[in-house]
Amino acid sequence: LTKSTGLRTDGKIDERSFWINYVSSLSAPLAIPLVYPRMLAIHDLDSKEDEESVIPSFLPLSSEHISDDGVYLLEN
Repeated sequence: LTKSTGLRTDGKIDERSFWINYVSSLSAPLAIPLVYPRMLAIHDLDSKEDEESVIPSFLPLSSEHISDDGVYLLEN
């Protein structure tokens, strides 16, 4: 939360005001990625024809869950 533009004290007041105004009108599912982004590993997706969804589970945002040869999608 302290890295968010609207909650930092060292940012410009205009940027903080815009961020707070923008976030206050969002629903909870849309506001969560602003506070805690989600990351997916897309390098090991399996294309299975019998299943409807091939979306993997979300990974924790830490370096121990990232490999050098992987490709990741970060939703923020």
